This record gives sequence, C-alpha cells and structure tokens, in this order.
Amino acid sequence: MSTEIVQSSNGIEHYDQAKLDLLKRTVAQGTSDDEFALFVAVAKRTGLDPFSKQIYAIMRGNKMTIQVGIDGLRLIAQRSGAWVGERGGCDGFDAHGLPISATTTVVRRVGNDLAEFAATVYWDEYAQLGGDKRPTGMWAKMPKQMLTKCSEAAALRKGFPQELSGIYTTEEMDQAGPATHADPFDAPVPEHEPLATENQRMAIRTQFKMLQTADVNEAAAVAKQINQANRHKSTDVLGFTAAEAERSLEFIDRALRAIELRPELEDAE
Repeated sequence: MSTEIVQSSNGIEHYDQAKLDLLKRTVAQGTSDDEFALFVAVAKRTGLDPFSKQIYAIMRGNKMTIQVGIDGLRLIAQRSGAWVGERGGCDGFDAHGLPISATTTVVRRVGNDLAEFAATVYWDEYAQLGGDKRPTGMWAKMPKQMLTKCSEAAALRKGFPQELSGIYTTEEMDQAGPATHADPFDAPVPEHEPLATENQRMAIRTQFKMLQTADVNEAAAVAKQINQANRHKSTDVLGFTAAEAERSLEFIDRALRAIELRPELEDAE
C-alpha cells in the first residue's frame, strides 16, 4: 500500500507499509500475519488509533486479544450518535469490603425509542487474584472501580454489538493470565516499591507523545528501551513505580534533546 497514515479524531484511516511494519513490531508485537491483519481491520472499523494507545493487541500464549481502555469503548459508543447515557455501580459487598458484583445499564437510541442494555459481572469471575486468592495490582487498590469498569464494558458491548463485538478492556482480561507480548508500558508492581505519582505518569504520557510526533521511529526505539530497562509490558503507566517512571522520563528526555540537536550537528558537518 502506498497511502499515507492519516491520523484524525476518527483514528488511523490509512496505513502505508512502513507504518504497518512499525505497528507490528511495537503495539502488535508477537502477532501472526493473520492476527495482525485482523487487528488492523478492527482498528479501522472502530476508528481507534494504535499509535495513540487507544487500541492494542495482547498475546497470551498463542492467542491474540484485541484490547482497549474503557475510554475507548465510551468513545466508540458516543461517536455512533445513539448513546444516551448510562448508570451503574456495585451491587453489594462481602465481609472484607470487596464487591460481590457490579451492574451497569447503558441507554441508547433505537429509532425513535430509547432502549436499555444491562450487564452484571461478578467478582469471582473477573478479579485478578494471587496465589493466596487475594486481589493483586489495581484490583487490590481500587476493587470497586475495576469491577464497575468490567460491567460497563459488558453493557456497552450489549448496547453496541456491531461497533464493539470482540473488543475487551484490560480490566476484563486481567484474570486471563499474564501477557507474553504486549505494549511497552506495563508490568507487575512489587508491593514494597512506591507507585509513580500522577504528575510522573502525566509527564511520561505527554513527553512520549511529543517524541512520537517528532520521530515515530525514535519513539519506538525508546519504548523498547523502556521495556528492557523496566521489564514492562502494558498500554499505560499505571503500574510504574516511582523509580521506573524517573528512568523512563530520562530515556524520553534524552531522545528529545538528541532530536533538538540534529540541526546543529547537520550544520557542523
């Protein structure tokens, strides 16, 4: 293909071969040719941009799962013009204060009428648990929010099956086991290490986006560097420790400064 990549509010619309190759090496690392073709087709259908981390391919063993953040599902539903609203939350709690189930109801317009689509999910089916059967990661820190996200995702798929069929959120897939290939920004967080602050996470996202804009190939190289240094495989920086965040910012800052110096080096030559 010879068309250029066009990134807009509707995501990536066209792919040239160079960008496809980059996408397969990074966001869709580990996918077969057929799995990658499916991932590209879903990205086009949903209008989500893999390079902006709106949609990504996760390999678990030999199987690919196409995943998005909950904001990605919301965006697709809202773009349809039929989404009206939603309501939901946890239905009850056990003796330890953990949610038993969560229900979300999505309201959408069907012709001249409003229709409701409800979905209930259960803690013991979705929560990410350790060997001691206790929640781990974000499921330990924010159990109500994690389970509610799962119910919202299920309800959105019920209400918008054509747009969202086969697309799952990270929260829904946490119980499926560790990824063998994923995006460069995730890893289990040792409990004794403090997590990155919100300011650190925002700085990483902002500066990495600047790096992608300046040089997408350099950004891919830096993402790989971060992956190797931090042993991370995710689509976000929520799992970063404070030390890992500082290390990542150093890599990104170093690359940005190198790009800034390029004109001077070229003039010197």
